[in-house]
Amino acid sequence: MPGSLGDMNVDDPLAVADEIASLARPLLVVFDCDGVLAPIVEHPDDSQLLDGTSELLADLATPHDVSVAILSGRSVAGLDQFDFDPAIDVVGSYGNERRGDDGAALTPGERELLARLVVLAEEGAAAAGDGAHVEHK
Repeated sequence: MPGSLGDMNVDDPLAVADEIASLARPLLVVFDCDGVLAPIVEHPDDSQLLDGTSELLADLATPHDVSVAILSGRSVAGLDQFDFDPAIDVVGSYGNERRGDDGAALTPGERELLARLVVLAEEGAAAAGDGAHVEHK
């Protein structure tokens, strides 16, 4: 059935590309990052896109009738390490942030609470020992 994954082998990049090419336009293609475009690693800062992924995403985003987005639990700042092409929409914090958009401003009380939570989280990670880290989302 066109427009669905049906019995397609989703582990075959060419089959996925052919299926995407057959879909009606305009088209939005959304990818997660960790575990999809980049393998899961012990520490997120060590993560890297699979070879050629950046170029393929940029090529996919080139037609005017195809929009490409990255939607991740990572913050937009955390996604910056992947240097996604400017044509790609980068949405972080589970949809709460968007690259190029400052988002909603925090109130002074919210900023104070956030600062306290960051300190507590960092102290907890330090107390937990080697390998523990805080990922800001």
